[in-house]
Amino acid sequence: MVGKTRLWDDDKVGGKLALTYGIHGLRQRNLDFDYAASSVGLAYTQTLAEKHKLHGNVGVASAKGGDSTKGGALGYEYAATPTVSLLAETYGAEGSKPTQALGVRWAPAKDWSVGAMVGRPHQGNGINGRVTPLHTTVAIRVRMAPQS
Repeated sequence: MVGKTRLWDDDKVGGKLALTYGIHGLRQRNLDFDYAASSVGLAYTQTLAEKHKLHGNVGVASAKGGDSTKGGALGYEYAATPTVSLLAETYGAEGSKPTQALGVRWAPAKDWSVGAMVGRPHQGNGINGRVTPLHTTVAIRVRMAPQS
């Protein structure tokens, strides 16, 4: 389970900054989900033009055993239609070579979207054979009512 809280949003320059956080679980064959790690980071989005955006993030994840890993990502988004965006991203953690990924996001309404991204990890990261990570997302924006 992950979340994002907007810290700054400037329509004049097209930039947005958010705090990201998550609790990550692990499920092995025929077992319940178990706590695996937690994470915290910062995510920045810069709109370059009407259809073009750059995304960047940095963060740290702490595994169940107490080990921490720093990581980051850099991505590009192209709005192919008003509801469909194409994505390209490179991401990785300290001590490993980056993974490249391509994806698509569909946003049929302003406050929710679904997406899928396929990655190609670098073979030098201790990966033997063919591994293709598939990430799927469902994002729902929750708006808090202003307090009076």
